[in-house]
Amino acid sequence: MKKKFSIVHLVIIALYFMSSCQISNHQTKVFTFSGKNSSISINNGVIIIDEDIEKFIGGNLTLINIDLKNIKYYSTEFYYYKDNLKIILHSDIVSTNATVDGLNVSTELGYGSSEKLYISENINIIKNSLNFSLSGAFINGESFEYNIVLDVKEVL
Repeated sequence: MKKKFSIVHLVIIALYFMSSCQISNHQTKVFTFSGKNSSISINNGVIIIDEDIEKFIGGNLTLINIDLKNIKYYSTEFYYYKDNLKIILHSDIVSTNATVDGLNVSTELGYGSSEKLYISENINIIKNSLNFSLSGAFINGESFEYNIVLDVKEVL
């Protein structure tokens, strides 16, 4: 009788804890992205979608067979298209007032995070149309622009 009583109590206690404790359906999703053309490549880009925060990490830029020195200004943009509108996920603009020695392009592409970057709502569109653009002008006034369509893969 004592064994039955103990087992019944254990079952009741277990059921109480199971019903009172909320099981979280919390799921973190992680995506990586990269891309390459004949002039530039992007590696180590990461998108993290969590219940509480969304993060975008631009990764690293590598210049291939091009010399981007003595730059007056340049901008980098990560964007996608939704309903034929360009939606910018992350952008940076860098400029100088120098007239002789200009800038060099940074190889680190920055990051952004917020409670709501609206990535989670659009991740399927982003997976199919994430783009990167590097554009600007040299001290001598000549302009440049390079674009890549990025490959986005879910890893977690």
